[in-house]
Amino acid sequence: MQILIVQFSLTIPVSDYERLAAELAPAFSAVPGLLSKAWLLDPASGEAGGVYLFADASFVDAYLASPLAPSADAPFLAGLRMQRYDAIEKATSVTRGFLVARPAVPARRTPFA
Repeated sequence: MQILIVQFSLTIPVSDYERLAAELAPAFSAVPGLLSKAWLLDPASGEAGGVYLFADASFVDAYLASPLAPSADAPFLAGLRMQRYDAIEKATSVTRGFLVARPAVPARRTPFA
């Protein structure tokens, strides 16, 4: 699995970006090989981005070549930074990372239950 981390500075108001993200989210749910995307936002600094989990590198390549991928000339961002990583799946599964399905957590019993 591959992880893509995208970071940028917003050039539009945070509320406008939040609206844009909500409008774009359904399109991201249809990206082939994209298993998960977390949208990132620090309203105080105007920094935003995403953490993407892809099935493999070929899906990252295809996404980055698509019109949905972030571009340095996008009108709502500046200072685009992207970094790709391989996931260390075995260690991540031990720490309950997002690479494994998380079972429902049973309710804790109290001495009074």
